[in-house]
Amino acid sequence: MLESLKSYIRRKQLRKHTSPVKTGFIPMASVRSVAVIVDVEDKSYDACKESVNRFFKGARADIWYFDFRRLGKEELLLTSINTTILRTDIGWYGRPDLNKIAPLLDEEDGYDILISLIPNVDFPNEFIVKASRAKFKIGVTTEMTGKPFDLVISNPEGTSNQAEMFNSIKEYLTKISC
Repeated sequence: MLESLKSYIRRKQLRKHTSPVKTGFIPMASVRSVAVIVDVEDKSYDACKESVNRFFKGARADIWYFDFRRLGKEELLLTSINTTILRTDIGWYGRPDLNKIAPLLDEEDGYDILISLIPNVDFPNEFIVKASRAKFKIGVTTEMTGKPFDLVISNPEGTSNQAEMFNSIKEYLTKISC
């Protein structure tokens, strides 16, 4: 009963917040801002962050983190609290707090590219990807309903971490911009 209620509310939230912006390939020369979503539980998230910042050095590159770990009292958050979506920022049915993710959904100062390196299809990731007003969306999962991504890199050459997946995305972006 509770799962069907969650599913109903999730579908209703997606209908309400899905972005009306038409997406598609954009030339790399016109990219001014990029948002990349990474999972802190992947050990390569720090290397991935450095790679993103090097590749998009001429544009504003914001790294958004999913950190759903249960932190002990002695543990500290390793990422910026402003761009980290925590377990406490997720509602009971799975939607992230709209105030927290407002920059991802902003229409006027929105991102040109959104890259989601989250390989699983959980509702917080799905909601952000579908509600984002980014002009070009790149992902690493083909299992998300509605095909919200313009470019999907699905486990290229057996890659197992986010840094390797981003390196594969870089290759495609470089080829597209030529």
